[in-house]
Amino acid sequence: MVITSETPPEGVDRERHELARQVTDTFPDWAFRFLSQTFTFIQNLSSNPQHEDDGNKGDSESKTSEYFFHCTLEVFFMQLGPQLYASALQKVANFCFTNFL
Repeated sequence: MVITSETPPEGVDRERHELARQVTDTFPDWAFRFLSQTFTFIQNLSSNPQHEDDGNKGDSESKTSEYFFHCTLEVFFMQLGPQLYASALQKVANFCFTNFL
């Protein structure tokens, strides 16, 4: 395991601190990949319109997917730090302004 020159907080084991740093270093990449997949999901939803029939099984599945999607994104954005939040918000804004759904 590689130990960085960064000093961990007092009382924290250096190896555990380095491991945590290494794991969280990849989070921004994961967050942007997650947003890209989210945009693909949105585009696929808009290209496959559901029928307006209330008794349709597809309509129920669509509502469940939309609810789950909304909750997931809410938790995702709540967990981002200020810099990553601003970058992710910019990515969402770019998607919204460059796509007609």
